[in-house]
Order: sequence, then structure tokens, then C-alpha cells
Amino acid sequence: MLVGIFEIENGIYDWRNWLDEDDMKKAKYFVHDDNSVGVHMNIKSALYDDMTSYIDELQDEGDLADGELYVVCYFEFEKCSYGLLQKVDFGITKQEIIDNVKNQKYVEGAYYYTMGQMFYTTKEVMEGKYND
Repeated sequence: MLVGIFEIENGIYDWRNWLDEDDMKKAKYFVHDDNSVGVHMNIKSALYDDMTSYIDELQDEGDLADGELYVVCYFEFEKCSYGLLQKVDFGITKQEIIDNVKNQKYVEGAYYYTMGQMFYTTKEVMEGKYND
């Protein structure tokens, strides 16, 4: 599935799938699920579970390639609305991803892509590959 990455404020991005024609025009970048290099599955969610004393752990993050820069599309629990925000981290390393998992940043789930994959998919969209 094609995922659009949108700038919602100066330097702050979110992501969406199920893109309509307007979304395709407004998105700054694109990634595709088929090109994901990893996923961090949520084991427990603040939407449904008591997260008191729950500690999220590394899954397959150690298998990510060293020397790459990554784009991470992740969910973050938002207490005020009691929902999930869809956020993006750009240009982070494998070690930063590991640190973010250990710091519980990706506890609600995350998808990993390389920066190169993002730029390639964005180029494909600009060339009309995903036009229906």
C-alpha cells in the first residue's frame, strides 16, 4: 500500500495511507509497504491495555542494516484525544531506532523504510506509476 508523508507544520510530518486524489497532490513524500525494511509490532496498546509497568522490547531492529538512514512511520498515543497520532522520524540511524524502541517511542507500532526507498517511491509517484 502506498503511504503519503505530509508536512503538517514547519518540520513536523505525519503519514497516511488510503490516499485520495487530493492527498496524492499534497503529500511531500511517499513510501510503499512492499518496500518496508522492518516493522515494530505493538504488543500492548494504550488504547486497550493498562500500560503501567509495561516495557516494550526490541524485536527485529538489530537486523536493520548499519550505515543506512531511515524513515520511521510510527504511532503515538495521544492522551487528550485518546487516539493514535501518525508521526514520522526522518534520517535516523539504526542505533537511534534501537534507542527509540528502548525509550518506548515506538511502543504503539512503527514501520521502517530507508531514505533511498522513500526518494525512489516519491520519484515513481511523480512519474505517474501510481496513477489509476
